[in-house]
Amino acid sequence: NHVLTEDIIFREVTPGNRLVSRRLLTKTNRAPRWMEKYLPVTMARHAYIIEDSISVEERCEYRINPDNTSWTEINREAWISSNLYGLSRAIQEFGLARFKTSVTKTMKGFEYVLAKMQGLRL
Repeated sequence: NHVLTEDIIFREVTPGNRLVSRRLLTKTNRAPRWMEKYLPVTMARHAYIIEDSISVEERCEYRINPDNTSWTEINREAWISSNLYGLSRAIQEFGLARFKTSVTKTMKGFEYVLAKMQGLRL
């Protein structure tokens, strides 16, 4: 609920089966405090993000558990990078922290939906 708008600027599937998306996001989250000193006052309160400032490459691999074929394992990896001069390290650390929080919430939601599909009470 912190994303107000999301516009796809560009999207393609590469010959190597990678999905590449460039999105423009408007979010309600404030800019991180360390970044506010680099932004005009009005921009610190409203986040307009062109994703070229940060790149997140994510890979999710689902496979059958070799010991129990009724289980599915997931291996999730992410690579976060930024080419923004002078701020790349800080942006990468910020992106990693946000990604970890997001993955935790995503997995809880995923487990909830799976439990509902299997008729389990939560």
